[in-house]
Amino acid sequence: MGDLSIAPVFISIGILLTSLMVLWLYKREGGGKDTLFSPKIFKFKDFDFSLATIFIVLIPMSGMMFTLPVFWQSVRHYDAFETGLTFLPYSITLFLIAPSMGKLASKVSPKYIIQSGIVLSMVGLWLMHDSFTVDSTWKSAALSIGVYGAGIAMVFSQIQNYLLSTVDKKYVGEASGLNSAVRQLGSALGTTILGTVFLSIVTSTMTTNINESDILSNDIKTELIQSVQASSGFGERNNSQETELPESISSEIETLSNESILESLKDTFLIGIGVTAISLLVSFGLPKKLEEEIEG
Repeated sequence: MGDLSIAPVFISIGILLTSLMVLWLYKREGGGKDTLFSPKIFKFKDFDFSLATIFIVLIPMSGMMFTLPVFWQSVRHYDAFETGLTFLPYSITLFLIAPSMGKLASKVSPKYIIQSGIVLSMVGLWLMHDSFTVDSTWKSAALSIGVYGAGIAMVFSQIQNYLLSTVDKKYVGEASGLNSAVRQLGSALGTTILGTVFLSIVTSTMTTNINESDILSNDIKTELIQSVQASSGFGERNNSQETELPESISSEIETLSNESILESLKDTFLIGIGVTAISLLVSFGLPKKLEEEIEG
């Protein structure tokens, strides 16, 4: 397919197949046959908004889990262990904040906790966009990653209750199963979509930076651009060619590569903020009180 990514094609096919599956389930249920799950569960609007909210929140979250390691390992040359350490602030805030939200939910509407968490995650993404440089370390990134983790913790701590309390009791098992399936789907789409966008931006940015370089010769520019376009922005010269390059040329190539990856990462953060903003809009469809609170 030339330079076009195959990812949008597979995503479109997936959406089509999912739609056909739902229609097939309606047909089987109408005929009195067993189904994987009852499509009637989607008649509960509060459940639909809850499912949509967590689905959309997971897209930028999973995208971040893909793009950040690329930055740490390609630009900062971290190994797997060091890359894992960069996510410690995220994990710690999840561990500390999520349990404490239970008590808060007894005083404040869980809907507002979820929305506050979404806003906080957007703040975290903006802090990452604003603070990341080619010289960033796990220490300098700890605050922004921790803020993002705190926001996600607030969302996850309450959304499960919404998913299970907004349907009839006979549908609770199916609601739980759909929740797991949608979480997996959101994670997969986030990695696919934002990962594809990130690599595409790296390729175009690296190509532009190479063309604008005043240090590289035209022959080297041509060779590098071909390598970059053939390997999604991460093209490398072979070892024999690399040893023949002057230090100034090698340094320029590394600088251009690092700047391209950083710029692409920042653009991905902005896209993540936009997607998260959509989840905030969707969350306004959530009820202020859970079903059991209303009945009480």
